[in-house]
Amino acid sequence: MFRPEDSYTPNKNDFVFNVLELAGEVSNMSTAGLVNVQEFEVEGEKIKFISKLPLKMIAGMKFAGFGFLLLDDFANAAMSVQTSLLSALLDKKLGALDLGQSSCFGLAGNMGTADGTKGISDTASITSRVHSAYIYDTLENFVSRTLNYYQNQVDDNLGDGHYSAFLEAYPDHFFSIEKAKRPGVPFPTSRMHESAVGACRHALHLANHYVSAGQDIPYDAILDKLFKRTAAAVGGDLATDLKSFYTCMLHYKAAPLARNIILEGKIDDAAVINEIRERKGNGLSADEMNFSARFTDACGDYASSAMASAIKSGDTELQNKILKNFAAAVFGVMIPNEAPLVMDEAHSRDMMSHFVQRLGVLVNDRKICFIDDVNRKAVVHHNLANQMLSVLSKNPLSALPDPIRQDQPRIMTLFADVITNSSWNKTDGFMVDDDTLGDIQEVLAGRDATALPQAVPQEAANQPQETVTPRTRSQLRP
Repeated sequence: MFRPEDSYTPNKNDFVFNVLELAGEVSNMSTAGLVNVQEFEVEGEKIKFISKLPLKMIAGMKFAGFGFLLLDDFANAAMSVQTSLLSALLDKKLGALDLGQSSCFGLAGNMGTADGTKGISDTASITSRVHSAYIYDTLENFVSRTLNYYQNQVDDNLGDGHYSAFLEAYPDHFFSIEKAKRPGVPFPTSRMHESAVGACRHALHLANHYVSAGQDIPYDAILDKLFKRTAAAVGGDLATDLKSFYTCMLHYKAAPLARNIILEGKIDDAAVINEIRERKGNGLSADEMNFSARFTDACGDYASSAMASAIKSGDTELQNKILKNFAAAVFGVMIPNEAPLVMDEAHSRDMMSHFVQRLGVLVNDRKICFIDDVNRKAVVHHNLANQMLSVLSKNPLSALPDPIRQDQPRIMTLFADVITNSSWNKTDGFMVDDDTLGDIQEVLAGRDATALPQAVPQEAANQPQETVTPRTRSQLRP
């Protein structure tokens, strides 16, 4: 029971976790309680005395199976308050109130000189009473919390504004303990990154608003406002790179085009497909590589969020529709009377990996999809893997030969690389072998709905296929 309300009554089966904010406290009234006058009688004489009435959340801790009281921001309480609490750390008593042996105390504070804040001192009076530990956030935990918050608590499709994808592309911007605190320059912390998420969501919202109104998007104004807000929250270095990242997302239309394909299903819209083709090009120039990377991020973000919602609502029809749209972003699409848009192998693997990793974070169900606690990789349950294979294999371009993998069908090598090693556990690493390919071929051939297309359209087969060496995400930075 975390921070129980006043109506809560503890029992021996409960673990009660209370937090007491001490920042700015100048008296021990919150911890010791309010003064209360009582009386007792001895040999007919009534004697008045003073006792203290503690907070209910503290008084009830000893009746729980285990109680934990975290004294947050301990260093920013008055010294007299800190001193009065030292005995509680050893004796488990707050004044006359005995919290019992099943209770425990903890102190929390900032890092101190590492981030320019006031930290808890390491004097003997503290270290002799508590065990010290440095607790810090990680990029993986921050991304997981952020994605799940906007997936489950916010009712829109903006998500985190692709900010997690930005931090994964620029992990050094998340936090570095070695960075020196400079006067006047914000120090990046999780709380400040959350402010940057709000700025990114606002930028996306403005862009979507202008698009829905049929107006031209004022990219410069939106990007300048994004830069100013993030610079104030997390510093100019990060804001500069974020502006570059969002230039690809908005000005180069990576995010709007991803929405067209994944959320709006415009996989038959020649204008949308040709614009993606034009901006992606051959993937050789810096602008083309940057567009491909950001388009991959945006498609993976939109598809995983929509797919997670459909999975949790049990809407199989919607799941298949999302996967069909996603297949177009992964492999490409056929366009009547025109050359097909064929995505290269590196693009396909990056997008599928991003999608599956996000899905593991958002679904987090061991019967569907989750993140392995040890390897920190997405694990896709056999049933979901078969469903994905069934839908994606219906895309005709999924049967094109993979020039990097001995001309095996791309659907087979893609699943062997990204999906089957986690879901069917046929191989130890992310390598394709005959056994893995045979397993996928068996699944495909055993189901009419998932059989590989035997006849690849001639114009698609005749398209020149680039043998592009897979790129790391760090190589795709603007």
